[in-house]
Amino acid sequence: MTAEARSYESPLRAEQRDATRNRILEAAVEQLADEGAEELTIPLVARRAGVSVRTVYVHFPTKDALFEAVSELLDDRIGAFHFPDKADDLPSFVAALFEGFDRDEPLFTGELRTKAGREVSARRRPKRIQELEKALEPELGGLEPLERRQALAAVYIAYSAGSWRAMKDYFGLTGSQAGDAAAWAVRAMLRELRRNPAKAPGASRMTLGDEQRA
Repeated sequence: MTAEARSYESPLRAEQRDATRNRILEAAVEQLADEGAEELTIPLVARRAGVSVRTVYVHFPTKDALFEAVSELLDDRIGAFHFPDKADDLPSFVAALFEGFDRDEPLFTGELRTKAGREVSARRRPKRIQELEKALEPELGGLEPLERRQALAAVYIAYSAGSWRAMKDYFGLTGSQAGDAAAWAVRAMLRELRRNPAKAPGASRMTLGDEQRA
C-alpha cells in the first residue's frame, strides 16, 4: 500500500470524526453551563458526550487542548467577538457582546460561577487584554505604566461578563440595556482619555498640599 493510499480518508469518515469532536465540545460547554458542576474533566466530558475517555483523548490529547477549543467555541457562541481594531468601535462592540451573553445566559453565568468556567475564562483573558491594549494604544500612549494599567482595567471591566451579570442581578437590566450602559461608560472613558490624556486615573488622589504647590 502506498503512502498516498494510507493517508486517504473518506469524506464520510471525516464527517463522522468532526461530528464526534463537536459532540465532545458541546458536552464540555454543557458542563460549564451546569452551575452544580464545579469541575471540567475528561471523564466527565466523555460521560456527557456518550463517548469513551480514549475517544476524547483522540481529539484532544490534553486537558489544555480541550480548554483551548472550548475557549474558541465560546467566542463563536457570543457571535460578536471580533475584537475591534479602533477604540471608536468599542462601544458598539460592547453592546453586541452583552446581547451575545444574554443569548447563552446559562453558559456565561456558569463560566463566571464555577471553578471550571473561571479556568476557561482565565485562559482567554491575556489575549483579550492584549487586543484591548492594541485598540486603545492612541489613547494610552502618553500614560505612565501604572496609569496605563488603570485605564485598561477600567475599560476592560466595563465590558466584561462580570459587569453584564452584575447589571442584570443588581439593577434588573436586560442584556441589551446593560450593553447600552456599558457602551455609555466606555464612551465616557474614551472622552476623558482624549480630553486630558495627561490626567491619569490616579491623578485625582492629589493632596491639598499638592494642589497648592501646583
